[in-house]
Amino acid sequence: MSHPARRTSPRLHSFDYRQPSYYFVTVCTKGFVCRLGTIRDGFMCLSTAGSIVAATWSSLPEVEPDLHLDAWVVMPNHLHGIIALHPVAGERAHDLSEIVGRFKAVSAREINRHAGRAGQPFWHRSFYDHVIRDDADLARIREYVANNPARWTGDRFYG
Repeated sequence: MSHPARRTSPRLHSFDYRQPSYYFVTVCTKGFVCRLGTIRDGFMCLSTAGSIVAATWSSLPEVEPDLHLDAWVVMPNHLHGIIALHPVAGERAHDLSEIVGRFKAVSAREINRHAGRAGQPFWHRSFYDHVIRDDADLARIREYVANNPARWTGDRFYG
């Protein structure tokens, strides 16, 4: 009897995702469906779902005291964001996967509530992350995030 392949985590196995650092994350909609808005003349125009995603993302520091949001952008079928984790004295630092998982759950629940449905998957099962290694890497990724709407038709998630 064969067993289904075990799902492997895309996270670095030996890396502690609670440590102070900058992290670049990309979270995609299920099936990469463009539900978050449209690009017009190089600018993102948010749908209702996109507005909910933006509001949920921007509220993360209110519920995660060890988190600072750097550059981020909501795109038609994904979100790119830079998260800085800086543990607060006396507080247990949150893991990046916990933070992104909570963001996905809260935003999906609110989007489904607004659409009059319950429990429908909204986000792709996993997310992409990159540990930002130095100031040059941070500057390059900030530029990538800022210019992402203008480059939408060439984006790998376009379609």
